[in-house]
Amino acid sequence: MKNITAEVAKFETVKVEGSDCRIYTILIEHETANDAEVEFKNALKEAISASVHDFEVFICDPSIDKNGKLQFVPGFIPAVGYSYAELENLAERNGLRLGNKFEYVLFLGTLINKLIVEGWSESEAWNAVCFDSKELGHYYNSVDAKHDFEPTGSRKIVGKCDFANTGKILAKDEKTGGFWLAGGCYFILGDTCPLASFSLDDRYDYRHKFYVGWFVR
Repeated sequence: MKNITAEVAKFETVKVEGSDCRIYTILIEHETANDAEVEFKNALKEAISASVHDFEVFICDPSIDKNGKLQFVPGFIPAVGYSYAELENLAERNGLRLGNKFEYVLFLGTLINKLIVEGWSESEAWNAVCFDSKELGHYYNSVDAKHDFEPTGSRKIVGKCDFANTGKILAKDEKTGGFWLAGGCYFILGDTCPLASFSLDDRYDYRHKFYVGWFVR
């Protein structure tokens, strides 16, 4: 992969610890309350076994600047409407990559942990990420829902913006032959596609109107 471009390097990120971080082994001791939590707990176990290294996630969803370059700043229309093939090209040109499902799961594990640290109960944090995410992002039934895209940099939670509002396109999964779509967006209910929901797609040239690439570095 090419080196990260100077333009992209300046944008703020949050660090996600790799698989060997103790917070994940503590999380899998959680007593699950529903099938959605069971599925996420199993996914977390797989991500721990996958030996994922530390990585960084941008605080804001991606958007495109006036010169057609990738940016991660508040106040812009999210960069929806790109095909998987186009997103891979954007990533390569900026020295980035699309994060994979294991990384996304660890990212959500980090989110659960941070919510607990900030005072949420363990059951509340797990429920909000796995079962009904309306309190964490911009869904149809979220408080002050706009029923259209909010600008990037909205609804900051534990240091990260833009949960939901747009769904996220993850990296190709070599074992399945497709790529993963994660989470929900502004016209979906928080318990229909919570943050920990996944669907598989193999339409590499299809332009997803409500999804952005989940870029990491």
